[in-house]
Amino acid sequence: GQAFTPQRLASFDPFIEEELEKLLREIAGQGEFDAIAEFATQLPLRVLCRKLGVAPSMWSTIARWTKGLRFLLEPSLLKRSDFADVHAILNDYEQYLRELIAARRGNPGDDMISEWIAAGSGDDYLTEDELIHAFMLSFIAGHETSKGLIGNGLAALIDHPEQAEILRANPHLMEGAVLEMMRWNAPLQQTKRWASERATVGGVTIEADSIVLLCLGAANRDPEQFPDPDRFDVTRKTHTQLGFGFGMHMCLGAKLAEREVAMAFRRLLASTRAIEAGTAPRSRDETEIQLRVYDRLPVRFMH
Repeated sequence: GQAFTPQRLASFDPFIEEELEKLLREIAGQGEFDAIAEFATQLPLRVLCRKLGVAPSMWSTIARWTKGLRFLLEPSLLKRSDFADVHAILNDYEQYLRELIAARRGNPGDDMISEWIAAGSGDDYLTEDELIHAFMLSFIAGHETSKGLIGNGLAALIDHPEQAEILRANPHLMEGAVLEMMRWNAPLQQTKRWASERATVGGVTIEADSIVLLCLGAANRDPEQFPDPDRFDVTRKTHTQLGFGFGMHMCLGAKLAEREVAMAFRRLLASTRAIEAGTAPRSRDETEIQLRVYDRLPVRFMH
């Protein structure tokens, strides 16, 4: 929690701005390209890796490991062979992180791992296993879903060019627009909860100790909460959307994701005349249930 206070989040801005500029230079002049592989994946990956003190030589490996671990979000889809693959990834990931943590203990830097090691006192500190899990979850939650939000938001703006023009003319609306992107098509569509006691919801009795699958995507299209819920509207007041969770389960990195995605779209719209769909088809991994993200999104940036 200490790592995601407003003051700490401001320290991410230089990394976000620098990586945005690098990515736009790399993309410039390409014509049609895959916005997922070359933009949406790269921005949160690079920012998190730099902030956590991961050497550039490991960035692509961290991305591959994190994508492999996403199966842990959807265990009902795991085949026996998938368990073996995930187990191997976890072993490699843990070995790398133990070495990284040991290096930071001996030579602290200004990265988040060094901050996590130094944080707390007495019984209020993170064990090495907790540090490892915090690192992995930062990437699963902070990379895969941020990548998905950028991709889903980009697709929404392409499909609703009039909304993109509203944002070009009114960049101050961007923070609210990011929440509308989340409401409209949240990367994490479902989440699980454990019922600590017997309860009745909507006429259905949920027994104590039951596992409940909640559909965040349906809640975000609830007409009692959002008038005309199937309309994408960047001027909508959507602060009650549940894409980042709620209450004690609210995503710790929600404000970072909002900040990163808002900066990305503000910069994209300021540097382009239009963003158009590419000629190749979009695609999603249809085996995923809880995650709803594009794995391919061909686009053209018109300058």
